[in-house]
Amino acid sequence: MLYAIDALGERDVLEMSLAELVPPLAAAGISPTIVCLKSRGNEAVRNRLTAQGFDVRVLRPGGLASQVRQTADVARATDADLIHTALYRANIVGGLAGRVTRTPVVRSLVNTGYASERLADPRLTTGRIGIARNLRRHGFTVIAEPESFFVTKETHLEPDEEARARRWGADLATTLAPLSR
Repeated sequence: MLYAIDALGERDVLEMSLAELVPPLAAAGISPTIVCLKSRGNEAVRNRLTAQGFDVRVLRPGGLASQVRQTADVARATDADLIHTALYRANIVGGLAGRVTRTPVVRSLVNTGYASERLADPRLTTGRIGIARNLRRHGFTVIAEPESFFVTKETHLEPDEEARARRWGADLATTLAPLSR
């Protein structure tokens, strides 16, 4: 499995959730490789994942075509049977790399709740909600119910949210495991 993400920041919630998602995937027998489209320097999440023995690769600087080519190269080299992407740029790069390599792609839309009842509200027509509705309309399948987590102004998880995030990550890993075999 190849996981593509824009970067592995110091304290961003998505990056922290990736750090929680990867160990259960490994425990389920999946060998995840993480591709970062860029580096912000000394990143705590990247350091944490590498210290745990996970394969984390930062792409060389370049434009869209270069990033797609590099991501496709990693997918081929690791024999990825699934590409999981998160965040805007990684969704584009990973999606195109999936087409090039004929590898299935799972895209995570993050930072906004996408509960079915919210998607059904006709007043929600802009931003990511509209994108999620259009993805469903064009045949994309939601493989796991989205979840929102409460964070502080510094983008740290609120008290008690870390345990909930870990459970959600473990559940997501269980859902992804059959897709990545």
